[in-house]
Order: sequence, then C-alpha cells, then structure tokens
Amino acid sequence: MNRFNNVRPYQKMVTDVSEYRYGNMSWDERFYLSLIKDLCFGEIVSYNINGHHTDFVMKLLLELSIYRMTVIG
Repeated sequence: MNRFNNVRPYQKMVTDVSEYRYGNMSWDERFYLSLIKDLCFGEIVSYNINGHHTDFVMKLLLELSIYRMTVIG
C-alpha cells in the first residue's frame, strides 16, 4: 500500500530546501532553492530561489494554499 497515492491535486505536497554555492562564492555566500512537489501527479508545482533561507518555504506553501482554496475549492 502506498499511502501517498491520492486522487486530488494539492492534497499532499512535499518540499526540500537545497543550499548552493558557485563560482568564487565564499562559505558565507550561498543561495537556497526550494521545490514543492504535488504527490498526486508527481510534478513540481512551485519553486523559489533566494539568498536567505528564512520563511521563504512557508511563503510558497501559503501561496499554494490560497491558490488551492480559490481555484480548486
């Protein structure tokens, strides 16, 4: 049994935050990538790239929740 199978989009979502450095960036210079994946269809529904890791994942989830309430119901 796969407990993540569901028939309604935006019902179950997961997120991951990855930290990156590139080029000549020092250890203190980083950027963060956050992806949100809908488990219904297995697709990425939103992402954010930011220089600070605080609160930007919650902002994405809030935006998706508002979208779900207004469009899907």
